[in-house]
Amino acid sequence: MRKIALLGLGLLGCLATPRGGQESTARASAPAELAPLALSDSGPLPTELASDMAWQLAERGDPMYLGVLARRSSTAELEARIIGGGRAGAVALDAFEFAPDAYPEHVRLCSLVPRLRPPHRQRALCALARILGAGDDIHFEPSGSSTPNACGDALRSVDGKDLSDEERDILGHVLSQTSAP
Repeated sequence: MRKIALLGLGLLGCLATPRGGQESTARASAPAELAPLALSDSGPLPTELASDMAWQLAERGDPMYLGVLARRSSTAELEARIIGGGRAGAVALDAFEFAPDAYPEHVRLCSLVPRLRPPHRQRALCALARILGAGDDIHFEPSGSSTPNACGDALRSVDGKDLSDEERDILGHVLSQTSAP
């Protein structure tokens, strides 16, 4: 019961997450290996995806269509699109949580959170909260390719002074879900 209450409180900030208009921006002072990702909620999909019906429908943001795209892609493919940035990166970010391997591969998304900017960082944190919350019910083990607390380590590297109060609350909730036993 406590877990459900924490999940509810942690996800409260996810309800008001904006999906349009703003773009993540890069900081000139960030190291190259941690360069912020330039995702965009506007603009066209890249030419190679513009004619793909799954991407066209997922672009609308409907969970059903995001799920169709995610089931067709692996988390590795979605991660690559997120890193590639632009409109496709934003759509891939929204689809990540619907991938069949999202729980065992959630560390992929954790590692990207420090490189995301509003509003995409909050969307990623909300997705992680949902992935980790569902993981308790689906009994998958996280990927063997990461250390036991790799997700928590990545999330603790997020610059706290750059967070909104909502993001700070969601981050705290996600970190509580990733704590090593």
